[in-house]
Amino acid sequence: EHHISLDNLCRDLNIAWTSTPSHASDLDLLERFNLPCYKTGSDDLTNLPFLKAIAEKGKPMLVSTGMCSLGEIEAAVDTIYSTGNLKLVLLHCVVSYPSQIEDANLRVINTLRNAFNIPIGLSDHTNDEFTSVLATQMGVVVIEKHFTLDHSLKLPDHEASLDPVEFSKLV
Repeated sequence: EHHISLDNLCRDLNIAWTSTPSHASDLDLLERFNLPCYKTGSDDLTNLPFLKAIAEKGKPMLVSTGMCSLGEIEAAVDTIYSTGNLKLVLLHCVVSYPSQIEDANLRVINTLRNAFNIPIGLSDHTNDEFTSVLATQMGVVVIEKHFTLDHSLKLPDHEASLDPVEFSKLV
């Protein structure tokens, strides 16, 4: 029911939305909506059958790479490409919430670009916009940034989120 409400609201506002499936049942649910792409979490990068199932849908994929080796990333890229789906962006990701700016390790962006010769993005879990701004100067094509309406709410990922004022600074 929540997905239907979200889809209707976004359609009314002419806003595209997407979601991160974690299981095949999530993918089945999300296929009911006309999502422009799928994003996968770093915890699914080595779940090659799941990545293949998502890639077979033929939609662009945003694939987080946190905690993974270059070999694991290569296996994921090969699995996705084996389906004929070449619409892939790898997201550099530090998987602490919130991440500290000094731990952002943005040089990984160049490492991923040089290793795979595909578009690179950033899944930014810092608590301000600075890391994302630096990443754009390095040529990333996607920024994933968590959003909250109110920092006083105690919700998951809240410390790694920007509120509307902070998010407008990033934009």
